[in-house]
Amino acid sequence: ILAATGNNNVGIAGVDWSTKVLPLQALGDAQDGTTITISRAIYYAVERDVDVINLSLGGDNEDPYLRQAIGYALDNDVVVVAASGNQGCDCISYPARYPEVVAVGAESQRGGPTRFSSYGDQLDILAPGEAMTSTTFTANNPTSAYASNLNGTSFSTPFVSGILSRQRAISTDA
Repeated sequence: ILAATGNNNVGIAGVDWSTKVLPLQALGDAQDGTTITISRAIYYAVERDVDVINLSLGGDNEDPYLRQAIGYALDNDVVVVAASGNQGCDCISYPARYPEVVAVGAESQRGGPTRFSSYGDQLDILAPGEAMTSTTFTANNPTSAYASNLNGTSFSTPFVSGILSRQRAISTDA
């Protein structure tokens, strides 16, 4: 969604297919992990001079270590973008709930927020997040598999990250 190569007659085209991606797995394959593993990934990314960090994840609890890692990213001119959550209530997940993070909700195919997208005062923007097609990983096909009809703010977040990545590239080129 963020950076899949376009014009190749394969799969999908990402929002910013000219960007470089530093893929980091901060959570396990079963989507389990801690804010420590997420924070370590943020520090690692910042040290490698990324411009945008996409966090298609979230949780219910605030964490000082995670917020410190996000602060480190911001202090180094890195934009942090995070999913608002899929609870469909006024209950944005952390880290999207932090005011310094770009909080992304899911927009429906009809326009407006989806039923599942979390919302609230901290929400910054909506992006497509319903009936999505995305690259995926399978044991049999780890590099070129696709999945369709996916829903969630985790699919909306890379849209915004891709736009911000493209904007950063344009600003740098100017």
